[in-house]
Amino acid sequence: MRQMKQLRTIAMASIVASSFMLGGCTPKTTVITSENAPNEFIRQVANVTSNSTSEEMQSILNTMNDATIEYYKSGYQTSEQTHAVGLTVQDGQLATTESDFKNYDVRFGDELTYYELYEEESGNEANYGLMSYNKGAITTVFSRPDGSGQFGKENGKFVIQTINKEDGVLHDISDDAMHEYIQEAISFPLHNLVGGTLLVSPFEKPQAYTYKLEQVGSDFVWTISIHEQDVYNEILNTTFKDLYGYDRLDIKGDGSFILDEFIAQEVTYVLTMDEQGVVQKISTTNASQAKKGEVTKEIKSTDTVLLTTVEEKWYTFFKDFFAAIESGTLKEEDAFALNQPFASESSDQSSTPDSTLESKMETDQQSTTESQSNSSEQNSQ
Repeated sequence: MRQMKQLRTIAMASIVASSFMLGGCTPKTTVITSENAPNEFIRQVANVTSNSTSEEMQSILNTMNDATIEYYKSGYQTSEQTHAVGLTVQDGQLATTESDFKNYDVRFGDELTYYELYEEESGNEANYGLMSYNKGAITTVFSRPDGSGQFGKENGKFVIQTINKEDGVLHDISDDAMHEYIQEAISFPLHNLVGGTLLVSPFEKPQAYTYKLEQVGSDFVWTISIHEQDVYNEILNTTFKDLYGYDRLDIKGDGSFILDEFIAQEVTYVLTMDEQGVVQKISTTNASQAKKGEVTKEIKSTDTVLLTTVEEKWYTFFKDFFAAIESGTLKEEDAFALNQPFASESSDQSSTPDSTLESKMETDQQSTTESQSNSSEQNSQ
């Protein structure tokens, strides 16, 4: 009998150990309060409630913006994916429409030159290109993917379509002024990164939301969500009318189609940052219900933005790429791969470098942003 108990004990221990090994180590999650906050900034975030003032929230926002801009001032890459089910009118009836948006952007600079890679896809439209500018010249290279599945990849393969060169307009400024200009070009999108996808900003209307701060591993995850649905919708309707000049129920904006109801049911805004406030990820979810007569439609939108630093290989690639453009080594209809050694070769040849790095994009996260246009602002809430 004793041996049987020992065997059961050993077997149970083996099962637990195997489960742990197969499942991996899950980062510890800890609710953060003013008592266990590691520094004053995190303590301020942990103390936020729906009773906090806009001045207190603005102080937190300023700290996050300053820390994020400082951290990424030498360069960064962002990837964003958006999926929206919004409202439309078809044959006089309330209906829904789906849209997707993807953006991948790399910004980098040295003392006197700014570099950028941009990739954007929205519906059937797409833009891909690289840019370099300094005091003397602005060079823009428009391209197209060389094969499928190239979007957002650090070694995506492309074919040059058009090379556009213009004289620079900053000939007469000092080197110090040029460097400041480059720094501003790098950091410009970061100024409105936090809170930019919300029509009702928690940093202006803290009473509209409830707040929870957790530490997951070394990251701090700040979850902001609707406090009370009635209060939130009242603030949302007022904010919308003040901004656009017409009622939120008027989904076409001309008085020709007025909803009976348009209720925001969920707004969840999740900021992932380090203990200094440096932002690494932003996720936004909106869900609403619209009603017109007997027709009811559920709409939902999600948006995810990832932000990471730029590795040195990007700087090497940008310098070599634009040197090859300037010398004529690379020309229109030549193929190239990001962050790979390249040569001047026609796109119909098979010697384009193979893909060796995985995409930085989180392709399983589809999302949306309310700030793309007036209609998307209206339809996603």
